[in-house]
Amino acid sequence: IRPDRTDTEVVRTILIRPLLPGIAAAVLLTPAAPSSAGTFARESAYTDVPVQETGRITKVLDGDTFEFLADGASRATRVRLLGVNTPEVTGQDNIHFAEDMCAGREAEAQLERLLPVGTQVELRSLHKESTNRGRILRYVFAFNAQTGTYDTDISAIVAESGLAMWFTVDQESALSYPYRLIVQQAQRGGRGIWDPNHCGPVEQPDAR
Repeated sequence: IRPDRTDTEVVRTILIRPLLPGIAAAVLLTPAAPSSAGTFARESAYTDVPVQETGRITKVLDGDTFEFLADGASRATRVRLLGVNTPEVTGQDNIHFAEDMCAGREAEAQLERLLPVGTQVELRSLHKESTNRGRILRYVFAFNAQTGTYDTDISAIVAESGLAMWFTVDQESALSYPYRLIVQQAQRGGRGIWDPNHCGPVEQPDAR
């Protein structure tokens, strides 16, 4: 990424090159109109990635994890976002910290705004069996009433906010690289956890 490019330009030109068979040539994430800021349209590869589940949000647990009730299901499932890793908060999946990490609650509040209870979402992944500590791993796209499609890329918004580090797993890495670029741009812009006056040194610089 050229250092003189703006965040919007970077998001406009992020391309995913296929690393696994069957994935389309590229995917372009483009910002939506100002009236629906934070919405990213999907083209090419994402439409070829299997939709594993659709349903609605029942509870946000932290900045990158929520509970979800799949259509036709009677029990909620925990879902962990692919592409981003937010600071941990106590009382959920984090058993290693006695207190919230800096910006953890801020990231949690952001996800609550992005995915209020009842939000309809589409969960995509290359492999249905992708899991992490009892949570399914998914790229999450929220329904956009303005377009009538599931085109709000939640991980991209979280990454752009500066409240996350990059996260992926081997079997899903083919589609995770764009989020790394967005996180890098947030880091260069000093946003969120990357602002030294906000949190000081980042607590999980090597999180995966």
